[in-house]
Amino acid sequence: MTNELIKELHDALLAVLKRDIRNTCVHEETHRGGAIWEICDQCGAKWADDEGGRPEWKDPSEWGKAQDALDKAQKHLADNEAFPQVSSLDQWERDCLVNCLYDKVDEYAELVRKNALATPIVCAIDEEQTRLKNLANKIARR
Repeated sequence: MTNELIKELHDALLAVLKRDIRNTCVHEETHRGGAIWEICDQCGAKWADDEGGRPEWKDPSEWGKAQDALDKAQKHLADNEAFPQVSSLDQWERDCLVNCLYDKVDEYAELVRKNALATPIVCAIDEEQTRLKNLANKIARR
């Protein structure tokens, strides 16, 4: 699969998951309805006390599976990022990027953040500093 296709699938699954989470009632607000009923204020679902009452909310297993798939896709994209855009950076921007990756200096980070092409790199610094230092060496040699 190409990175573009994986990114497209990632974005589509993320959108569906967010919509499903947003549109699913977790029955947080309820009221008593008569002697034995508990009724959800949001969706109107009812549970009878003599039939076990309202069950404790558990996220659907599909949400966890979708999140796992999203995490794997995100990791794959990060690990296989080719950074073809780097050639479009001028030497000053490359130097700022290299310095940011090595030093994590806020002023360099701010300069690099202004360049939309480098934003994913800056966001990944804390988690993947070692990998990014190797990438910075490659960029500096170009």
